[in-house]
Amino acid sequence: MDAYFGQGIPDELVTAEFFRDVREISDHTAANVIMDRNMDSAFARNVLASFRAAFGAVWVKDVKPGESYYTNALVVSWPLAGATEWKGKGAIYHDDRNSADRDHVKLIWGSDEE
Repeated sequence: MDAYFGQGIPDELVTAEFFRDVREISDHTAANVIMDRNMDSAFARNVLASFRAAFGAVWVKDVKPGESYYTNALVVSWPLAGATEWKGKGAIYHDDRNSADRDHVKLIWGSDEE
């Protein structure tokens, strides 16, 4: 599924509920997520935590190595060769209450400084 438009995707597509629905029809799930390379932003941490909530674990592979702040990360539900298991912490995005859209805007156009 390609849901990208503009500079993002609909926020309901990064929720634990959506990922659980995908898990029901996919043995091996992969998502391309544009995020900060160090996965320090709220958006990166929360997307990865939401993915892990649905799949039990999450592995990340940087598919666009370089020096830029942003990267294309392949987020997968199995231990793909070259991927690293993400064991960080984040808030889980849910359908009925989430800030994915605001976290993404902050990542792309704002600052993580509070």
